[in-house]
Amino acid sequence: CGASGPDPSWPYSNSNVNEVGFDTRQPWSSGGGQLTVVPNSDPDIMSYCQSGHLPTKWISPYRWQNLFGTFTSSVNSHMLQQANQVENVYYISGQVNRDGSGSLNPVLSQPGLPSQGVPEGKYSVQLLDANDNVLASQPFNVTFPDDPEEPVDSIYFNFQVAPPVIPGQAPLAGMKVRLALGGDTLDEIQQSANATTVSITAPAGGENWSGVQTLKWDASDADGDPLSFTVLYSQDNGTTWNPVSSGITTTQLDVDLDQLPGGNQAIFRVIASDGFNNTQADSNPITVGNHPPQVTILSPENGAVVKPGDQTMLSGDGQDLEDGSLPDSAFVWSEGNTVLGTGRNLSAQLLAGKHTLMLSVGDS
Repeated sequence: CGASGPDPSWPYSNSNVNEVGFDTRQPWSSGGGQLTVVPNSDPDIMSYCQSGHLPTKWISPYRWQNLFGTFTSSVNSHMLQQANQVENVYYISGQVNRDGSGSLNPVLSQPGLPSQGVPEGKYSVQLLDANDNVLASQPFNVTFPDDPEEPVDSIYFNFQVAPPVIPGQAPLAGMKVRLALGGDTLDEIQQSANATTVSITAPAGGENWSGVQTLKWDASDADGDPLSFTVLYSQDNGTTWNPVSSGITTTQLDVDLDQLPGGNQAIFRVIASDGFNNTQADSNPITVGNHPPQVTILSPENGAVVKPGDQTMLSGDGQDLEDGSLPDSAFVWSEGNTVLGTGRNLSAQLLAGKHTLMLSVGDS
């Protein structure tokens, strides 16, 4: 965006991230000024550009790899042991605002680990019993940056809180989730008496889905609570899951299968929430076809001019929905019928004249 002194190693011809990103912070959204799936045309975090929506910037693969290679991992044996202690936790999210207000999103109950190491502050999310006794509390700190060019008036939060368990007693009923600032309540969600019911009506199972298809379900709530839904997708019959959308208030969703990994045991999960109680339903397996990998030539730029005989750096990258990151051996550089070499990066000596280079990528 016109800034001077750019990074001399920056591999792209523009200031964009040049790869699709995914913002895991809830609420997931596909419009209304906030995008969960971050387009590859959004600006990199170190640029002065703005995307015009939230998030205003994202991190490019180049920036991520440099940071990953600079900072050492803090994973220790205790953290690895915790990975085997996954339990159902409450995912409590929402936002706090500069004016002192705040709000909670519907609570999601899913496998996970309780949040740890959160810097404490004046804000807190609390689990309370029906008599307003605090059963669990997660204090947290919020700082609103004073940036006149990019003012921040709202901060989003997302914590995992373990449900309180009293030995010898059934799970508590009538609980509340509260967002507090000091002793003031900013928002509260009360657990109602009855859970929701939900069932998936399309797909029925056995179909071959591709392109944009409509996922449909039925849902009801005996208490008359307003319902919201979260949709997950699994390519391997529930072994792994991909988030698709959340905060849905209708009973259907158009899903673009071209953006999801393929498999012959693909299923959808719909999680229904009345604000606190959660119920989920899984579809019968369907088949979603595999997708070809996506490949990008990063350098040289189209129309670039180099000196004859000089070593020219060829650089590219690619991703595959099914395989994820591809090995260097999958990248093949060629000109016409001549193979120049393999790898994401390759140094080639080109003779005088016009050259049309091709980067081919194969998946498993």
